[in-house]
Amino acid sequence: MEAVDEGAWKQAEARLRARLSAGTRVPAEFTVVRADPFLVTGDVEASVLRGLAERTVRPCAEALYREFFQKRPDFIITIYLFKDDESYRSWSRKLFAQEPTTRFGYYLSGEQALLMNIATGSGTLVHEMVHPLLAVDFPGSPAWFNEGMGSLFEQCIIGEGPSIRGLVNWRLPILQQAVGTQAYVPLEKLLKTTATEFYGFEGGAGYAEARYLLLYVQEQGLLKQLYAHFREHVGEDPTGRKSLEAVLGKPLAEIEPAWLAWVRTLRWSA
Repeated sequence: MEAVDEGAWKQAEARLRARLSAGTRVPAEFTVVRADPFLVTGDVEASVLRGLAERTVRPCAEALYREFFQKRPDFIITIYLFKDDESYRSWSRKLFAQEPTTRFGYYLSGEQALLMNIATGSGTLVHEMVHPLLAVDFPGSPAWFNEGMGSLFEQCIIGEGPSIRGLVNWRLPILQQAVGTQAYVPLEKLLKTTATEFYGFEGGAGYAEARYLLLYVQEQGLLKQLYAHFREHVGEDPTGRKSLEAVLGKPLAEIEPAWLAWVRTLRWSA
């Protein structure tokens, strides 16, 4: 069931087209597709955009709500998909006066907009989709968990239901190479990190650890339970440590070596 009515969709589409055409030479044929709660547009070919909306955006959103999220946004989020890096950066400046800090994509919460360089792959799209949906459903989640969930599904498979399952991806070597060095962040420290500290870790170590910790929980068949438990108890468990220990049934001191032993068994190749 949609959280916004038909009138809101029409108003959002009208505002989008006005923004796209204001002071620019945007072709009138820019495709716009609804994929609740997202409005998808961009300068990629119409067939490609519709395919991404129907085969990636819509089923991923449905799977995330089926398995994790309960509260839907009462607003529409616009996804802008651009064909390459040059287009992505150019339109980011034109539409929002923003110079991207990443070649992949980013979310502007104040504008309720996701901007993507879709040439980097649809995994970036799924990753960034998770953030605004999780922000509505679980606003108190810490950075490690927020980015862990987003990163988990940047390489995923959509199954019956629909269901969504994270797979091993390119972040694995970052974690495996960090273990045993100063680049590795012990789980006790990772769970306590502030957003500034998390995003300050060099080489993507924080992302890799958070992702593979949640992949480990997923492979135990317990990710849905962890998400629900953490969301319910975040007031007294702001880091998620108690929830992780409760769901896995052992203290963090036992979880960490078991997790790292599992990580060592994983393989990934480009």
